[in-house]
Amino acid sequence: MENYSLKYENQSDLFNDKFFKNINQRELLSSDYTGLIVSFDWFDLIFGTIPYVNNIFNDLKSFLKEEEEILKIEKVRKVGPPTFKHLAKHTNFIQEYDEEKNKITPSKLLNTYKEDTFNTYENRFICTLVDELAIFLEDIKNQLTAHDTHNEDSFTFNSKTKADGEEISFNFMLDAKTDRSSGLEEFEAKSEIVMNNVKSWRDSLLYKTLKKEKAPAVSDPIKRTNVILKNPNFQMAANLWDFIHNFSIDAHTIENNRDVYNQLPTVFNDKVNNTFLCFYYIMKYTCAKNNYQKDIYNKELNKLFLKDIKENIRSLANGDDALTKEDLVNLVTSEYDIVKKEKVVDYSMVANKINSSSKKFMDKMDSSFFQIGGDGATLNMTLDEEEDNKEEKIIVDDIDKTSSNSGDEEND
Repeated sequence: MENYSLKYENQSDLFNDKFFKNINQRELLSSDYTGLIVSFDWFDLIFGTIPYVNNIFNDLKSFLKEEEEILKIEKVRKVGPPTFKHLAKHTNFIQEYDEEKNKITPSKLLNTYKEDTFNTYENRFICTLVDELAIFLEDIKNQLTAHDTHNEDSFTFNSKTKADGEEISFNFMLDAKTDRSSGLEEFEAKSEIVMNNVKSWRDSLLYKTLKKEKAPAVSDPIKRTNVILKNPNFQMAANLWDFIHNFSIDAHTIENNRDVYNQLPTVFNDKVNNTFLCFYYIMKYTCAKNNYQKDIYNKELNKLFLKDIKENIRSLANGDDALTKEDLVNLVTSEYDIVKKEKVVDYSMVANKINSSSKKFMDKMDSSFFQIGGDGATLNMTLDEEEDNKEEKIIVDDIDKTSSNSGDEEND
């Protein structure tokens, strides 16, 4: 037989007190992990070096390179002391000598010219570093992809209580499973930032020029030239070079790492118990035999919701120092106004629907006429168009029946 003591305010509070007081619960939380434990703190070094490498590509350094070549005399445009010195040492390039005029005619001459070039050791070093960095990140990604990770977290909650002769139990289980490459998502997010910079460096004039000239890459260990030793930008680049050539992934395989916790953190314990009571009232509301019982349990649910709101406000105030009283009031007021507005709109739609249906019905009544026959009264409707609405047809049928009954009474 249903317990109706909950209809009294003080008795419902008493029921809730007994409910919480008699709770006997068992909790089990576990985390089962197999895979790689990876630290990506080293990305900070890469991120910190990016601005210095940008400086190098934005402040290009070139030098004048002197080139020498032996050309036929008709192709030589400019000669200087190096040309005559070379000819004096290579008399085989003298084609003709005129003793009377003391004049010589060479067949070929040394031609020297100077041009700007990016092909310096330091520039080749920085371009090689860009390629090495891309290879390094690709290698780490392959290692992560090769080691799949399995992670399973679970939460089992079994609770029992007694109140007003009822034995109430609540059993709850939550599982979350993950099968994916260990740390791959975090790595890809950080790696994308670096690779965007690598792409911009590869699009630079310096990089493209050296690749076009097929300038040789530098090898490890690098030469510590004066520029690399003294220039702050190249110093940071050299540190990054040393890092990626001496790095081994900071990870190890865990075959079976299972952590078990037998109790919820205190801050969440009350929330779970409130959820227990909330589900109890939801069950009672759903199984209620009449509207009176539903109203009782609905009021209890509203009380729990209000209690939950108060606790959430307390948690927000304690956990977020930036949250002001005005912020909280504005948030609650805004949500309240939205709900009220939705209700007004909903009621308005219902009212408009009723008014519209009533108007249609009255219009039809105005266009109708009665015809009296020997066998009774019948209602004939003259309509402007055929109606398909089922509800309106029912109304008209009811009027027909009413009119027929009225005719029978007159005949009697």
